[in-house]
Amino acid sequence: MTGAATPTSTPRTFVSKVYAEQPFALHGLEGISDAQIEEHLILYAGYVKQVNLLNEELAAMTGRGLAAVKNPEFTDLTRHLGFEFNGMLLHEHYFANLCPAAEPKPADGSAVATALADSFGSVAQWAQRAGSAG
Repeated sequence: MTGAATPTSTPRTFVSKVYAEQPFALHGLEGISDAQIEEHLILYAGYVKQVNLLNEELAAMTGRGLAAVKNPEFTDLTRHLGFEFNGMLLHEHYFANLCPAAEPKPADGSAVATALADSFGSVAQWAQRAGSAG
């Protein structure tokens, strides 16, 4: 058959990125104890460790030709990576937004205050609802 395309098999690759724990100096904050911060830092360290282990395992499986949607072990590890990666990233955002002597509410007219007012009616109404959530 002339002119017909020949199917080719391109090997899959997976680059195993290694993440490092980011340093955060978060002691002496008002409203959250140093012990609570330490617990969050421990959780964060666990997420970083698991992301790195899962990336390593997924790269190894890919190298062995086991990266396939029909491989339940591969798909399970991929979903697990999503959970761990989200935990790592959300903690980094959480820590980056903590600071000593922070204002207790967003400044009037700020993007956050506007978004909260649009969603909840006002910053005060959001704070009341968030506080009652437990």
